Amino acid sequence: IGLRQGLSTEALRFAATLYQSSMQSRPLSERDAVDVFRDKANSAKDMRKIARWLLRVTEACDKVISNSRQNAVTRISQARMLAVTVRLRDDIESENQDKLLNLWEKVSFRIYGMMGKDARTGVGDYVRLAWKIENEKLSFEDIQKEISSIGQSFPIEHAVEELRNANCYEGWQDEFRYFMFRYEEYLTHEEGQNFENEQWEKIWMASSSNSIEHIYPQKSVPDDIKHDLGNLVILPPKLNSKLQDKKFSEKREPYRKTGLLCANEAASVSRWTRRAVLNRKDKLLQWAAREWAD
Repeated sequence: IGLRQGLSTEALRFAATLYQSSMQSRPLSERDAVDVFRDKANSAKDMRKIARWLLRVTEACDKVISNSRQNAVTRISQARMLAVTVRLRDDIESENQDKLLNLWEKVSFRIYGMMGKDARTGVGDYVRLAWKIENEKLSFEDIQKEISSIGQSFPIEHAVEELRNANCYEGWQDEFRYFMFRYEEYLTHEEGQNFENEQWEKIWMASSSNSIEHIYPQKSVPDDIKHDLGNLVILPPKLNSKLQDKKFSEKREPYRKTGLLCANEAASVSRWTRRAVLNRKDKLLQWAAREWAD
């Protein structure tokens, strides 16, 4: 493992939790994880088996966290663990794995993104399901049902209403970037184009705050819509700092030149007013209600 792959603390904890013969309701601590493997390593054969398992889990962890577009979903440990466990199921076809992870992404973003729940929410549900997927070898259909079952307590209608009155800037910057990335994908599909925008590579590489623009300038916008979903847009890194104090009429052309469809859509509005902010929010929430429904 040391030669081929770096073993993280989290991969060690996930591996030990899934290795347990009894169902777990939360990931083991690092100390307990070490004890589990030490107790089970009674022969050279056992040690080789454990090492192979650790390597598999470590590689699956790396696949999950290397996907930058999912940072807003994978920031919660138990959510990462469930995604890792799906990736470990080599007997499930790759296409079906992707379907499961798409459903996992929808449910997890509703809970931890749109509804703003913290890491204490859903720990047992996620970890127990992860253990069952690995140890009971649940079928593709059963895994689908189980993930959907977790989401039933967090319906999309409630998630949309939470977002309607939320501050979508302070403390929600990674989530907003992910939200707009998905919206950009949608707009590109609607235009019949392939989603290959080099601007997004720059956006993912930079801090999320360097790409979020307040369309209605912060110095003059009414407080109640300053950080509203409808007043925010994604721009290439640092362009927002150049435009932040300018009037909307001066921003429209730079928006168009970004090549980002979400920015071009905002630029298509003739005047940026409170009504424009609320109209854009309604449009984004209507799309979100379809995008993150099961």
